[in-house]
Amino acid sequence: MPYKDPAKRRESAIESGRRYRLSHPDRVRASARAWVEANRDRKLASTRAWRAANLYHARAMDRAWYVAHRDYKRVKDRARYVANRDLALAASRARHAVNRDRQNAASRAWYAANPERARASSRAWKAAHPERARERNHAWHVAHPEQVRTLIHAWKAAHPERFRALTRAWQVAHPDYPRAYYLSNRERIRERNRAWAAAHPDLVCEISSLRRARKKSNGPHERISRSNVWIRDRGYCQDCGTFLEYDSGWHLDHWIPLKRGGTHVMANVRVLCPPCNLSKNARMPMGPFRLGFTDTGTRPLSAAIPANETSHSTKVEVPR
Repeated sequence: MPYKDPAKRRESAIESGRRYRLSHPDRVRASARAWVEANRDRKLASTRAWRAANLYHARAMDRAWYVAHRDYKRVKDRARYVANRDLALAASRARHAVNRDRQNAASRAWYAANPERARASSRAWKAAHPERARERNHAWHVAHPEQVRTLIHAWKAAHPERFRALTRAWQVAHPDYPRAYYLSNRERIRERNRAWAAAHPDLVCEISSLRRARKKSNGPHERISRSNVWIRDRGYCQDCGTFLEYDSGWHLDHWIPLKRGGTHVMANVRVLCPPCNLSKNARMPMGPFRLGFTDTGTRPLSAAIPANETSHSTKVEVPR
């Protein structure tokens, strides 16, 4: 006999419905699906209204469901992505354009927290999509040339041995490339070399002098700083005592000429004015190396070159 009390009748109906659902789960699911298909808009509106009113509870339920059905969710998401790839990519781009800074910050935080996993994922994607990876890398390099140069210089400084090994291996694998590159960029390379030579005249003189010395004479040679020689000799010609400005075109003379077996070292070079050097030519000197003039143009120095002035390594600023 039905209950006269409305509360008891309600409890009885709920209990009856629970027993029915437990004993006929398939029929209940089929009925629910049929109702949702027939009333989709009504169901969506009802669900959105409930989630808006119970946001915290809805998110907690979503998290619990995802934890309990993680594999199923991933499979379903992949299948949906494969079936709607273009739509998914368009939606992702639109979402990224609207929330660019937020998504970039989230990505950087994830990469910082999972560096090994991020590298493995990147390597796997590049291995699966080599052409797209090359296109993306090329586009990024074109769009960020200064950043690329900075990264390359930093990597070279951090891995010098690996860089040399890679360079040697590449040169062995591409022996004709340097010549082909020079021929196709001849004017650009020449212009760059001229600009560098104009900006570094002292280095050009040092390198040229060392190169000529190696061609003319065997024996120990070293790069010599013209500024160090000029400072040591105080700018005076060591034959006639004429004071020579640093930029006046003075000559770097070899005490024992290179043609007579002399070496290109600090202890065999001195400052000479052009007339004295041209008149000396390649004649052998009389006696040991001496500095004839220093700060006054008249005081002779009979001492040999100090040991700490036999190298170009200590650069000295000269007056301009």
